[in-house]
Amino acid sequence: MKMTSVRSTTSLIRILSGPFRILKENDIDPNYVINTLRDYRENNDTFTKVDLLNLFPESMHSIFNIWSALIIIGCTYGLMYVEVMENNTKQYRSALTIKETNKTMKDMLIQYFTSYGPATIQDFSHWSGLPQKDFMDDFNEIKDNLFCTNDVYYSLTKPRKNKIKYPIILGKFDPLLVSYRDKSWILGEHDSSMIWRIAAQVEGVIIDETGLIATWHYNAKPNEMTYVIKPLNEINIDFIKDKMEAITKFMGRTQASYIIEESYY
Repeated sequence: MKMTSVRSTTSLIRILSGPFRILKENDIDPNYVINTLRDYRENNDTFTKVDLLNLFPESMHSIFNIWSALIIIGCTYGLMYVEVMENNTKQYRSALTIKETNKTMKDMLIQYFTSYGPATIQDFSHWSGLPQKDFMDDFNEIKDNLFCTNDVYYSLTKPRKNKIKYPIILGKFDPLLVSYRDKSWILGEHDSSMIWRIAAQVEGVIIDETGLIATWHYNAKPNEMTYVIKPLNEINIDFIKDKMEAITKFMGRTQASYIIEESYY
């Protein structure tokens, strides 16, 4: 099933702009990088980042680590994908290992509204990168099998209210950040550039019952996680420490430290 649109093409150009700029500034032809990765994955199903770096002269290694250029180019061009292992290490797989599927557009619609519903038609369009005209006929065929709330929100089962335990801490590229077109429930009146930055850089968010209270990212060392938090106003670290320590444990580290940057306002 081929999925292309002007919007998705524009997004790819934006994602690649940083890595391509870094390569060109250092007189490295992006086509040389793409072709080298393409040839390598033909005969290798799995590989590490070090394996990929070693395909190129050592003088290029530090350049490739800027913007994670090598990984971004390989994944964006559909040459490979990342696989997170049980011990939280990463390896990469050739996209040639992906098996053909007989799934249809209806299957994809049902899967989306099962996983991310309640959601709107516009949300699915945003998530898939497809204009509505490409899927509305299929949507209308499954529409009667979906629950509809307020005439716009669709889900496979009837929505129910859940008690939320705050704070909510979402990492960058969390499905709640990227799977919906409408971001107002997170941002409120704030500028979207606080979270979605140039060259596909995304900040995590911290939310309480009032809405967005901070953005965050981390720096990982062998035994320590350093959390860099940029609040909208003053923030009480004790409010989020328990959940940050759970992230630290999940990442296989034993220590956590915090850097509180100057407030946005």
